[in-house]
Amino acid sequence: MTDAVVAPVEGASLPELRLKHREDRRISAGHLWIFSNEVDNERTPLARFASGALCRVVGDRDRFLGYAYVNPHALICARILGRDPGHPPGKSLFVHRLQEIDRVAPRAGEKAGLENSARVMANAEKMFAALEKESLDVLRLTGADIEARTVKRLADMRYIGQGSEITVTMPSPLSEAGVRTEFEAAYKALFARTPPGAAIQFVALRLSVSAPMPGTGGKLELPRHASADAQKGTRPVFFPDQNKTLQTRVWDRYALTPGVTIDGPAVFEEDESTFIVGPDATARLLADGSILAEAT
Repeated sequence: MTDAVVAPVEGASLPELRLKHREDRRISAGHLWIFSNEVDNERTPLARFASGALCRVVGDRDRFLGYAYVNPHALICARILGRDPGHPPGKSLFVHRLQEIDRVAPRAGEKAGLENSARVMANAEKMFAALEKESLDVLRLTGADIEARTVKRLADMRYIGQGSEITVTMPSPLSEAGVRTEFEAAYKALFARTPPGAAIQFVALRLSVSAPMPGTGGKLELPRHASADAQKGTRPVFFPDQNKTLQTRVWDRYALTPGVTIDGPAVFEEDESTFIVGPDATARLLADGSILAEAT
C-alpha cells in the first residue's frame, strides 16, 4: 500500500464563483455561507461545479472575497474556507492556520491560569490587535467614521475547574494584576465572594467595535404649536383590555412641552401617525420630543 500524493493547490488556478451585484456585502462583513441566489449563474453557473469542488469567490467588481468549497445542489451552495489570497485550500492553508494558533495560543500549562503571565498577556494583546484590524476592515466598507470608534475588549473567564464562565471587560494595556482585579470585581458582583487561592483562566477573547455613520447623531426636531391648543378635544376609543369604549382626550403632540405628564387614556396626534395610551398608563414627553409611556 502506498501513500497518495496530493498536488498543492494553486489559488489562481481554481475556478471562479462570481456573486451578483452588491451580493458581496454579507461575505465582506464576515459571513461564511453563500446562498445560491447570490451567485451570478450567467457568468459562473453552479451546474458546472462538482460537489465539494474548490473555487475562488469573486465579487461583481472582480474583488477577491475568499476561497470556498461548493455544493451546487443546496440552497447554501458554498462555504468560505479562507480569505487570504496567499493561502489557498490545501497544505498551505492548514500550515498557516497552525502557525497562527501556535503564535497566539497559550503553551501547555499556561491555561492553568495566569502563570507565565507575560506571555499570556502578550498573546492576548496580539489577538485583540488582530480582531480590531479585522473589525476595522469591515467597518471601512460601511463608510462608518472609524476615527470616532468605540472599542470594548472582553474576555470569557473562569476559575480553573468551573464549568461555566463570566464575561469581563479587559483593561488596556493588559496586566496580570489588572486582569485579576477586573475578573474578581465582576465575579463578586455576580456571586458576592471569590474562592481563596483559586487560579483564573482565559476561555475566549472577544472584541466589540462600533463607529458612528456620517450624518447621524442629530436630534429630533418637531414643529411647535401653541401650548394653549394642546388638547384638541375628545373622541370615543375602544380599549380591548377593558372591553369597552371610553371617551378619550385627544392631544396635539406638537403643542406639548417637554416634561409634561398626561394620564391615560389619551390619544396623541401628529402628521404621520397617532399614538394611543390606555387607561392604565401615563405618557411623558421627553426632552428630545419622544413620548415615554409607562404602565401605572
